Amino acid sequence: MMKKNTFAAFLLLLSACFCAAAGNPVTSFVDSVKGRYVTVGYSFVYRDGDIPVSGSGTLNFQDKAFRLSGNGMRIICDGSTRWTLDEEAKECYIETLDSLSPDYEQNPALMLMALDEAFSAPSAAKASSFAGRSTSAVSLTPLAEDSRMGRVTAHFLGEGSLYALVIDLKGGATLTLTLKELKKEKPGSISPAFTLDISSLDSSYVVTDLR
Repeated sequence: MMKKNTFAAFLLLLSACFCAAAGNPVTSFVDSVKGRYVTVGYSFVYRDGDIPVSGSGTLNFQDKAFRLSGNGMRIICDGSTRWTLDEEAKECYIETLDSLSPDYEQNPALMLMALDEAFSAPSAAKASSFAGRSTSAVSLTPLAEDSRMGRVTAHFLGEGSLYALVIDLKGGATLTLTLKELKKEKPGSISPAFTLDISSLDSSYVVTDLR
């Protein structure tokens, strides 16, 4: 069975590489990435008790498709089908996404394409700080009642992009995401393949098709 990985579950929650702007930063972000090919690096720290778990990776997305890699995991989605690869265990799972009930926790990258749908209206930005730097903080609340996420605080640097996300999970754990190297290509400038050719995997992989 594929190992459960904090990175795969939330990472990429990256729920907002938002670009700050006057007014609603969530709407501003959704509008700014619409149709564009976005690349963002990230690092995370998951704390639940005395021993933190940390990692890093890269997320690429365009509209409803995405590619996520880091900590020995790769998740590729064309907007309807998702391929999850555990490169250490040599396992590949293929699943069909339910567009009517998107699983934001297992596919947090989807929130990047629907931040205004995944959370209630954000609070007004307030002066705050993170990692010794002055920030503008916005508090978000997940709309899904069964979400494991409680409050999500997005920290912005000045008028630039999001600096960090602090996610309070129900049960007391905390996930902190720091984003870096956010790049947005013009619409149509890149046509990445957000699919996986199973024949490209070597024979050591066990492929499970759950569609």
